Amino acid sequence: MNFLKMTLPTLSFLLAGCSSLGLESDIPEGRPYQNIDGEINRVIFLETNEYLGSKGELKHIAANQPLDQIGELHSLVTKNQANVQVILVADKKSYNPRNKKEMKELGLKKQFYFYDFGRGQVGQTRFTASNNICGDLHGKSGIKLDMAINYYADVEHFYTVSLSTNSRNPKDNYKQYFHSSDEKIVNQFKGIDREMGKEIINKEIIEKMSVLENIVCK
Repeated sequence: MNFLKMTLPTLSFLLAGCSSLGLESDIPEGRPYQNIDGEINRVIFLETNEYLGSKGELKHIAANQPLDQIGELHSLVTKNQANVQVILVADKKSYNPRNKKEMKELGLKKQFYFYDFGRGQVGQTRFTASNNICGDLHGKSGIKLDMAINYYADVEHFYTVSLSTNSRNPKDNYKQYFHSSDEKIVNQFKGIDREMGKEIINKEIIEKMSVLENIVCK
């Protein structure tokens, strides 16, 4: 699987002090993030009493505060051996990225949401098709991507890149938002954006497109 990249070196340095953004039960108020609509939500991770799969592992979900369930978390390992928690959801139903039948069903949808948690970031992407996701992937209309990726210095200080583009003619004209009252941290974010902003967003576009190529429409 090659759908995700490792965090860029400069970002890794900046984010070295934060957690892996796994299942953070130690942040009861939730981790803030900016979504694709420009709203600030707080995400928390919960363990349910239900079991997921044949291994008897407890199911984990992510929810916005107040408790509004986003969906079921699934763990994926990237080509760089990074562990990432992801959610694929359409019409309020979660889909398992390892289940071929469920991916086939998801590929027939006109729209779904993809969340990823890990590597010092929280991301939300909405994929939208005119007809259906897999049918339009290589068609004339392509797939519309609305993305918001949040990178963290710590729990409350983060930098967001937001973008709307199309798979047939991807554009890297993104917007950036700096969520911090610490001028030093904001200046670090701005420095990263000046030096690497285009590179970061282009890698994010490639990464999110590979979710379709390598998972949903494989």
